[in-house]
Amino acid sequence: MTRWKVGVAQIEIQIVDQDGKPVFFSDEEITCVTDGPVRLIGLEASNPRDMGDYTNNRLRVHHGRMIAYVEATGEPGDATIRFTSPWLEEAVVTIVTE
Repeated sequence: MTRWKVGVAQIEIQIVDQDGKPVFFSDEEITCVTDGPVRLIGLEASNPRDMGDYTNNRLRVHHGRMIAYVEATGEPGDATIRFTSPWLEEAVVTIVTE
């Protein structure tokens, strides 16, 4: 759990296999949903061929990786950021804002 007052958090996502090893050939589409006093600024995967909207809450990973940017709204509380994909386990990040 991370605590922060106001600002932007950068959350790095890496697809891994059942042994925790990075899966670089993955191109899964990830959906990001926030709950609490944060908002999603955007998702970025560094794919030069992707001309999609980076402010959307869905994006395909590139070489198994992506970055999510979330911003605190200025209100205190617990924020939950969920990353889901049909073929992958859900990943959840909790941030406490003050």
